Amino acid sequence: MTREEAQLILGVYRPGTSDADDPFFAEALALALTDQELGRWFADEQSFDQIIATNLSAATSNIPEPPAALLESLRSAPGADRVVSWNFRRALALAACVALLAALATYALVPRGFDSSVSLADFRSEMVGFVKIPPSLELETTDLAEVRSYLRANSRVRAVSVPDGTGELPPIGCRTLVFRGHPVALICFKREDGELVHLLAAPRDAIGELASLPKPAYAAVGDWATASWTTDDQIYLLATKGNREKLQEYL
Repeated sequence: MTREEAQLILGVYRPGTSDADDPFFAEALALALTDQELGRWFADEQSFDQIIATNLSAATSNIPEPPAALLESLRSAPGADRVVSWNFRRALALAACVALLAALATYALVPRGFDSSVSLADFRSEMVGFVKIPPSLELETTDLAEVRSYLRANSRVRAVSVPDGTGELPPIGCRTLVFRGHPVALICFKREDGELVHLLAAPRDAIGELASLPKPAYAAVGDWATASWTTDDQIYLLATKGNREKLQEYL
């Protein structure tokens, strides 16, 4: 799939919906995680769509309902259907224009690379969506020191801190990803039963207004268990297939 083909597909992607599990989007989403230019475009596209949706919703919700007696009077007048219908469409069009202008102004003022609407749930969902199928790795090795060395040289994420329990598992390799324009480092480990444990690290500002998480915050994503925590400048996500008790073995 080319970058242009992926853009056509991702142009209709709806974040936070069942689109995340729709095979139609799978290849394009995977490409957006590996192609930095496409990843930045996709992040900007989603940010802009979110701003438009928020402002349009706010604008249209503020259109007052006309009094019932007035509506009835208008409907009973000759040619009322055409007048009321035209005025209603004009009101909606005006609201949409106001929302669009407000969105454009807001978008222009938002610092690039930071989107306050991006949540930890977004990060968790998109990263688990990527690793559900064993990802292709840029480096395949069972040597954790080699993994660390590769990420230091090839990732904009600083040194990744591996939890003690996870560090006891043999790694199988690593790769770099992009989340909404931000770099992500991924290290994959093999469990005793052959399943994988995935450790992902990104700059903390990849998530919007993220509160400090000194202790792991657990959440299930389908049949996957995840744990998230922060350091001073990074956000971590540990994910594996199974329940919370299984995941806790690696923390």
